[in-house]
Amino acid sequence: MSDPQPATISSLPKILGVDAFVILILIQTAKVEGLGPVGVKWIQEHTPDFRIYQIKAALRILTDQKYPLVSNVDGGWVINTEATAQMLSERK
Repeated sequence: MSDPQPATISSLPKILGVDAFVILILIQTAKVEGLGPVGVKWIQEHTPDFRIYQIKAALRILTDQKYPLVSNVDGGWVINTEATAQMLSERK
């Protein structure tokens, strides 16, 4: 098995899958805009081409125990900036 490539923002779609990457960026955007935790309904409204099963599958990927990139809190989903930074630093 080859060494993993360094994790950068451009390599995240390959690492996570495109659906999970899109939802990660959407949740990050919600944080930047001060929207707080976002629910599955909000995610679905902002990704109209995604089916609910795609969103739920992506959230399962994003809450993986090794790198929980998003967290489920009271009121919805938020970005886990510490885990994101850890993932990027460990893959270098």
